[in-house]
Parts: sequence; C-alpha cells; structure tokens
Amino acid sequence: VGAAAAAAAVIESKVEGVGERDSGDPYLCAGHDGGGGDSRRTPTQGPGMFSYVRQWFVDQLGTEGMAVLAAHVAAAPTDESLFMLQHAGGATRRGGGGAGAAAGDEACDQVNASAVAAVHAAAQARRGCFTPHDWEISLVIIALWTDPSPGARITAERWADNAFEALRAHSAGLYAVNIDPFRRPGAASEDEMVHAFGAENLVKLRALKSLVDPESLFLASLPL
Repeated sequence: VGAAAAAAAVIESKVEGVGERDSGDPYLCAGHDGGGGDSRRTPTQGPGMFSYVRQWFVDQLGTEGMAVLAAHVAAAPTDESLFMLQHAGGATRRGGGGAGAAAGDEACDQVNASAVAAVHAAAQARRGCFTPHDWEISLVIIALWTDPSPGARITAERWADNAFEALRAHSAGLYAVNIDPFRRPGAASEDEMVHAFGAENLVKLRALKSLVDPESLFLASLPL
C-alpha cells in the first residue's frame, strides 16, 4: 500500500507539472521526424516533440513493481515523459473467443476434467501465434522530449530502456509492434521476439516467412 501511495503521489506531481500542454495520446505516433535518431512524433505535439516507446504486458505489479514504477516516474528526463497503463484482461485471457469463450468458462463448472481440458485447448488454438494472454495491464513506457540534440535523445532513450529492464521481472510478454530491429538490433530484438511470440511459435513464423518473404522485403516490420 505504501509503495502504491508513493507511486500515485509521484505520478500526480508529474501530471501537475505537465498541466494541459499535451492533451493528445503520445502513443499514437504520426511519423518520423527525420532528425533525432528517427524518433517518432505524435500528431498533436508538433514537429519539435520526439518520442521513444517501450512496453511490457503485466499481470500484477505488486509492491515491488509499484516501487520500481514510482522510482522511474520520479527520474523521468522530461515532464512530458510518462508511463501509460492500459487495462485489458477479460477476453484477452480467454483467447478472444467472445461469447463462445464465455460459454466455455461456464461449461468448465459443469463437465468432467477431460472436457475442461478440451475447452482450454480450443481457447489456446484461437490465440494463434501471439503468445501473451495472461495479463491485465499493458504498461507503455514513453519518453518525450523537445531538445533536438543527440545528448537529449540518448538520455531519454536510456531512461525508457532502463525502466523497461527494471520492470522485466514483472512482465508477461510484450507487444510485437514495438520491436525495433534498427534501434535495438541483434540479441535485443531476438529477446523481444521471444517475449512477443514464444520460442515455439517463432520457429513456425520463421518457417512461414521463408516461404512468403525469402528476400526479407518486410524486414522493417519484424526481424524474422
């Protein structure tokens, strides 16, 4: 409770510092600035605002996770930098089956163990290659800055990367759209791919990729 209260106090102070200067959604990036290390900007923040995004799916942060969150909020390089917590759960955990999945949940209380296993196997099959489903919150780390100098970019990106690593122990996977093989090549991108798709699914995806995109035309999308 103490850690949660501390995090809330820090976050409130940061929000008060920002005021109403930024009413847009900093996770909706409109394009590339072409200057600050190919950083993305939001449609409402103008050409002078640069952004860098990391993300984890999280089931529960707990006391330790909240303390980590509070510490990094307090250490944010700019008033505009922030953490965005997007709640999900529900159908995400059930595999996106909608009403059918809900019916399957009710059936679990009425049938024997073998039928329960079949219901869960069917839900798992609906999930496809996207592995993370056992989570409640998408925790988005967004560094925002206006100084066009390389030093400012390095400081902002390092803050987001450090927060990402500090929260790794509380993660339940990540969103593949934030994998950047150009900024984070090699082992870093491979680590993110495994967290997004799972090692087994990644093997299947790469086999499919070798058939439909043998010349890596779509390398910029995902480093398969």
